Amino acid sequence: MPDFTPPSRTFILAYLGSCLGLVLLGIGCFRLAAMLRTEQRRLEEWPSTQGTLYLARVVRQPAPPGTDSGNPIHFRPEVAYAYTVGTNPYAGDRLTLMTPETDSVEAAVDCLAPLVPEIRSEATASPSAMEERCVFPVGRTVTVYYNPADPADAMLDRTLPEHGWPLDRAGTICLAGAGAGLFLLFRKPKPRAPAPRT
Repeated sequence: MPDFTPPSRTFILAYLGSCLGLVLLGIGCFRLAAMLRTEQRRLEEWPSTQGTLYLARVVRQPAPPGTDSGNPIHFRPEVAYAYTVGTNPYAGDRLTLMTPETDSVEAAVDCLAPLVPEIRSEATASPSAMEERCVFPVGRTVTVYYNPADPADAMLDRTLPEHGWPLDRAGTICLAGAGAGLFLLFRKPKPRAPAPRT
């Protein structure tokens, strides 16, 4: 009697669908990593000007629906600043291209620390104050990076998060998983050796 039962058609289709999903996910990771690198190069070409920071705070707000961090409260850094390009005044409120929202108040503080260095000492001295909608000392000069084609489009930090390498790694893992899955599906099973007669 045969010692190997071929998989059913339904199983094969479902298996192939899973492999295809891994391939598409891997390609998506590679494309997103490439887009982030392109955007980083574009931002590096933005000129800069001096501006005045007049608001820096950590905002406490409910976590977005579907968040599985376990913390119902999230924290987000907020800034506001004024700057001039040529003779035209502008106001901005963007910290980075992708301002993070986190369940850790310390992470939100770290985003503002380069602009307001004493923010860390204040957070350490009074941790409970960080749980409120607190405002930190401002009024200092900051460097503002702006889009030369649209000076109203500006930010204080043009460095993107280091997602490129993790995305490349995730893409590689997805494609490798799909390849391994296809190999296991289509490889010819080795027949078992007959049991020795007694």
